[in-house]
Parts: sequence; C-alpha cells; structure tokens
Amino acid sequence: MVRTWREEPGEAYEVSVNLITLVEEMYANAIVTDEEGDQVLDVEVAIKSTQFQGFIKSICELQKVDFNSLIPPRRVAFFLNIYQCMYVHMFFKMISEGRKAEAECGMFTRLQNFVKNRN
Repeated sequence: MVRTWREEPGEAYEVSVNLITLVEEMYANAIVTDEEGDQVLDVEVAIKSTQFQGFIKSICELQKVDFNSLIPPRRVAFFLNIYQCMYVHMFFKMISEGRKAEAECGMFTRLQNFVKNRN
C-alpha cells in the first residue's frame, strides 16, 4: 500500500521531532517485563498500538516537507531524527514479516561494507 500525504505539511524540523515523540511514546507503552525480570520491547504490542499507526501515518508527511530552508544545525537534527525513524520503521517491518533484525541484515551489511571500502 502506498500512502500519500494530502494535507499542508508542517515545518520540517517540527515534523521530525513529532515523529521521534511518537516513537518514544510507542516504546514507552510497549515495554514489558519478561520472565527473567528484564524490561523488553513487546513488538506485537508496539505494532498494534495507536502510536505506531500514528507514526506510520505521520511518516507520509515527509513527502511534502521543505527542509531546504532549515538552518544548518536544524537540518542536521532533522536528518538525524529521520534516520532514526527509518531505522525504527525498518526494524518493525522486518519483525512483522518474520525476518531477523540483526547485524547481518542487508542495511547493516551494506553500511559495514561501505565503511570498510572507504578506509
């Protein structure tokens, strides 16, 4: 399914901060205590949460934001926030598809190879 943002977008930096806030709320509501007493993320609870659904919907706003007018420090913060959101999205997509999210997954392997080849 392809989603399209049909509303007027917010300011780019604020959109990225709102996405991070949704992720933090989703995590906070999906942390459970396992049998050994450790706090862990219950992925099923997170995926079914209203925060995750809001996160998925809000990601679409990135289609329309204008980050060109951001001052350099905010532009860096914007892209760091968006990178984190991309990672969260990838993680939940992989888990929901039954794939492992570990160091050998494609994204990390490509990044590792890129870093190795630059040195």
